[in-house]
Amino acid sequence: MPKTIGDLTLYSVDDLHEQLGISKMTLRT
Repeated sequence: MPKTIGDLTLYSVDDLHEQLGISKMTLRT
């Protein structure tokens, strides 16, 4: 159970980071 939750949290963080990166890129351009 904890492993699945950890994976989900990791995925969420990755998604957030990717979204933030894209947002920063669009804002820069």
